[in-house]
Amino acid sequence: MNGVIKMQSEVCSKRNLAQICGFDRESAGAAMEPVLYQGARFLLIGKGKGTIRIRDREYELRPDTLVSILPWDIVEIPSVSSPLHYQVIRYRFRIVNDILKTDLNVDNMPLGIVNLLSDHPVIHCTGRELETIRKIFADIEEEIGLDATLGNKKGRPLSTIVTITKLVELMAAYIRILWSGSPILSEKEKYEYSEIFRYIATHLSEKITLKKLSSLFGLSEAAISGYIRQTVGLSLSDLLNEMRVVTTVSYLLYTDLTLEEISDILGFVDSSHLSKVFAARMGAKVNQYRKTYSTVNEICKIRNSRKGVDIVSYIYKNFREPIDAKIVADHFGMTVDEMNQILLYHVEKNFAVFLNTIRIKRACELLLASDESVIRIALDVGYRTIKTFNRQFLRIMGASPGSFRKSARLALEEPLV
Repeated sequence: MNGVIKMQSEVCSKRNLAQICGFDRESAGAAMEPVLYQGARFLLIGKGKGTIRIRDREYELRPDTLVSILPWDIVEIPSVSSPLHYQVIRYRFRIVNDILKTDLNVDNMPLGIVNLLSDHPVIHCTGRELETIRKIFADIEEEIGLDATLGNKKGRPLSTIVTITKLVELMAAYIRILWSGSPILSEKEKYEYSEIFRYIATHLSEKITLKKLSSLFGLSEAAISGYIRQTVGLSLSDLLNEMRVVTTVSYLLYTDLTLEEISDILGFVDSSHLSKVFAARMGAKVNQYRKTYSTVNEICKIRNSRKGVDIVSYIYKNFREPIDAKIVADHFGMTVDEMNQILLYHVEKNFAVFLNTIRIKRACELLLASDESVIRIALDVGYRTIKTFNRQFLRIMGASPGSFRKSARLALEEPLV
């Protein structure tokens, strides 16, 4: 990858900025330069052969390959051995993800959709699976039409609801294929740098600094700053604003959250800060944009948003204390199941997994920033026994605390290549 890469807009359709989904047919006769996608999309390969690189991992493309691209993925087609022809569905990932995790997840299953699609962005469909995927693509095209023609299918009742249903069906089919053990096209290479964008995009509510990213990824601040600027031509601060504005658009269009609530969720200083950044990026005032494009009355609103923010904040503030799921649920006047459903919506983790993740991430920072003993750090982040701390650290980080400290400190000394 040479030079700053192009950023693709989060807009799904040229016909309507608020449209939740757009459908097109595209082709690639030769290699394509890297693109950073702000929005999500599915590709279904009809003809041709080549390779696709997603977040620095390379996969084979061939007929009946289904590709999932998430917001803030870096995607490149490095080679085309036979011209590729494929269908494209651009969609609002947040809406589909929300509905799957809340309204339809009656069993409170920890779906981890972002991680699933991030780890397995390319699959090859066969048999009934392929028939199902093809039909969903055909149904969506029939419902909303081909975006490239700028045609507009007007007068179809409940079109938004039908489209959302089909998108949910497609997402569920993708996940079931993964869970069924169908062939997953293997990656050829993997690097750590590209995961920085995924981490930032999924932690916008937190205070993200170069120092924090340095601790988490075991890279120097200069290396991380250089990678971000080299890749997208932005500073970390500007990248954060770009990501937060893109997410703000979804909240404005599809929820009734106040500006104060949105600013809290996305890590803005306050609603005035949000308004200023939004106007500079979008060329429109926040309230006017919402009034012009909002479709909140057509689709399911996000539920328990304010309470979810409060629960997440409470856990962050008290993770060092001897808290458990019942203590926190009682504090907010709800059952453990109700609290876990809200947490699954907001952070894609139940209470136990979320609490341990926070504690271990903080432990990583302390291991790198201090020479405190492992047992002292374990106690500082809320664990009562070193055995539990070591077990959770190994599960989340894939290494013991001592090994992590040694290898991460060595990596911090390596220059950006």
